[in-house]
Amino acid sequence: ILPGQTGVQGGGPQPQGGGETIVEGMGVVSDPGRLVFNGQSFPLSVGDNIVGRASYDSPATVQIPTPDIYCSRQQVIVTVARMPGGALRTFVRPYMAKNRTYVNNQLLQAGEMVVLNDGDRLRMADTVVEFRNK
Repeated sequence: ILPGQTGVQGGGPQPQGGGETIVEGMGVVSDPGRLVFNGQSFPLSVGDNIVGRASYDSPATVQIPTPDIYCSRQQVIVTVARMPGGALRTFVRPYMAKNRTYVNNQLLQAGEMVVLNDGDRLRMADTVVEFRNK
């Protein structure tokens, strides 16, 4: 997806290649993926997952236990979308963060949404998490 595009026009993210998890059977998700931080795995759900620094008052659905105060409590949204044909595709976009996010060392711009593939690394401030879906 190109910078400045959200990828959600026309009823949801459109297939762009890469990073698919196949749905087995009727509506049974085999693995929507997870984020890994310091050996700890944080499962993702189909739909929007707000990812940020863990805090007792954080509204994030995926709370990363990092001491990095520059990682926002609502840093990014990771969306797991069901595509036509039953595959799952995972996207990331900035959320309410005051600090920068990088995908594989490429700055994620405001309004930009990119596809995540197995092994991609998200750097939120100084906190690095890895996306796994295999």
